[in-house]
Amino acid sequence: MNTGALLKTHIDLKRIRRAALARVLGKSLKSVMDYEKKDSIQTRTLWEICVVLKHNFFMDIALQLPKEFTCGSDIFEEKNQQITALEKEVEQLKRDKEMLMEIIKK
Repeated sequence: MNTGALLKTHIDLKRIRRAALARVLGKSLKSVMDYEKKDSIQTRTLWEICVVLKHNFFMDIALQLPKEFTCGSDIFEEKNQQITALEKEVEQLKRDKEMLMEIIKK
């Protein structure tokens, strides 16, 4: 995992001006450019960059971990509940459709 490359890719992709980012962060332009060159970054600094750019670099990093790794909470719990509810609704609609098809045939 190379956080510098991750930052550089995002900054280039979104065409973010490094000088503007440095001003908002209260850092020098050299510091911002150094973040891109290093393969690691302090968590606090990455957090500040996330807040300023409104991008979750931590999630980008987390998604690169193996699927079997756990975390303190299930970030997909709400979506999983919605999926389960929709699957149940689909099943009910299929049953309703079959019943209507039988009624039409009679």
